[in-house]
Amino acid sequence: MKKKTKIIILACIVAAVAIVAILLFINSRSSDADNTAIQTKILSQVTLADTISVTGTVESNDRAEVYSPIQTLPVLDIFVGVGDHVEAGDILCELNTDSLENNIAQSNAQISNSDSTSAQTVASNQMKYDNAVYNLNNGLNAQVNSAGDAVRNAETAVNRANAALAAAQTAIPAAQTALDQAQADYNTNPDQANLDALTEAQSAFSDASKAMATAATTAADAQTAYQNTWSQYTITLNAANQDIETYRKTLESSQIAANTGTDSQKIALKELKAQLAQAKITAPISGTVMEVHAIKGGASSGVLFVIQNTNDLRIRTTIKQYDVNRVSTGMDVFIQSDSTGDDVYEGKLISIAPLPLSPVSAASGSDVVYEAEIAVTSSQTALRIGMSARMDIILAQVEHVIAVPYDAVAESPAGEKIVYVAIKSNDDKTTRYQAIPVITGMETDFYIEVSGKDLKEGMSVVSNPELLTAEQIHE
Repeated sequence: MKKKTKIIILACIVAAVAIVAILLFINSRSSDADNTAIQTKILSQVTLADTISVTGTVESNDRAEVYSPIQTLPVLDIFVGVGDHVEAGDILCELNTDSLENNIAQSNAQISNSDSTSAQTVASNQMKYDNAVYNLNNGLNAQVNSAGDAVRNAETAVNRANAALAAAQTAIPAAQTALDQAQADYNTNPDQANLDALTEAQSAFSDASKAMATAATTAADAQTAYQNTWSQYTITLNAANQDIETYRKTLESSQIAANTGTDSQKIALKELKAQLAQAKITAPISGTVMEVHAIKGGASSGVLFVIQNTNDLRIRTTIKQYDVNRVSTGMDVFIQSDSTGDDVYEGKLISIAPLPLSPVSAASGSDVVYEAEIAVTSSQTALRIGMSARMDIILAQVEHVIAVPYDAVAESPAGEKIVYVAIKSNDDKTTRYQAIPVITGMETDFYIEVSGKDLKEGMSVVSNPELLTAEQIHE
């Protein structure tokens, strides 16, 4: 009986130990799961930036399509290929000028065989020109002199009329004063004598007014006549100058004809020589040859080469309407591309369009965007024309600060902002978390600047404090 009792007790002890072990195992797994769910971040000084992210395509700020000025000549030789770097003025290709040189030789022969203009014609034209210039400069042009006399006579008439008008205007105040006095005398004593005096004063004032009106009309007519004679003088003088210009052009034409043959032959020869000088197609800008369309022996029409300056890169992008008032030209930009790995290049926002790129109605649901341009300012980059780029426009930036994930900042029961830092037990087997008061600063989409006297680099801050339990928080 006792033996059976011992066996039962032993079984109970074993069962109890097993239950305790299972509970400890479950609690341990639960604790590990909780610690795994809690995420921490090691504090260190960082540079924190508030940015707007945009995308765009890399292109050159300096691009040139090269055409031939003589599209009738075939390509003789090509000196560059795709990818070659050229300086402005470098020869890209040369045209075959055999036919052009033959035309120049024929034109020279025709001009040398042309009859020169006779010396008599040149002398006659020279005399006409010299006489016209001399007569005008020395006051011997009869038409101009007559028109000038008319202007002077009209000016004299204007002066006389203005003097008469001034005299008539001077008489008005005296007549008005006399009339006012006669009216006052009559009002005081309306007898026959004062009435006669009033009538006489009124008549005198009327005569003075009429005289002034007549003088004003005469002065206006004289001024109009003066303006007409001056206009006629201007017309006559311009006609005399035009005659001189006509004589000059006639003289010049006769001199050209006498020395070089007909004008058309000379112009044609000049154009042929200019074409010969343009037979070497040169680079208008320095840069990299991106396209070569010229074919040896082929026509020189259309685009022959495309050159782009790969050292002066731009990225066109768009900024949404709710961000456009937050940015301004001159802001720094960080540039990255999937094609260049983790490299970050520097840039500047250099322009923002004043009007939307594609205005749309609010009902359409489409964003209104403004075109902007970013200059790549890093001197050496792996960016290439046509690459897609990701850019962060820097709105504000602080350096050497401590930042934590936005959700890491909590609020204490007292209403102050806090973060929780991990504290290991002495045996490093248990982790508890202590609240530290902080002051917040700059915020970005994911991080927020924090500072506090108890906050130090190297601390582990909880990123998701909402998962902490009361048992895990160290008071």
